Amino acid sequence: MMWHTNSALFAILATVVSVPACADILLKEIGSFHIGGHEAVLSGQPTKEVSFTAGMAPVKVDPNGEFEIDKCTCNTSSLPLPNSDIRS
Repeated sequence: MMWHTNSALFAILATVVSVPACADILLKEIGSFHIGGHEAVLSGQPTKEVSFTAGMAPVKVDPNGEFEIDKCTCNTSSLPLPNSDIRS
């Protein structure tokens, strides 16, 4: 059984090592935009001391303030030389 496991690991490793690295991807531009959303204000909420990790010093968290909610942020990228004949 051990021989089969070792040969399977060797086959996977040989495949991974023998796969050539992919060519770099060239981008013409990168952008982003958001759709929708509105401002919400929280007030009157109590502040808390929170430890995010065991043994970490507590951090004071104040949930009050102005927040942008219900929005969608979209990231865009375009290629300098697209390889498709499809036009939008």
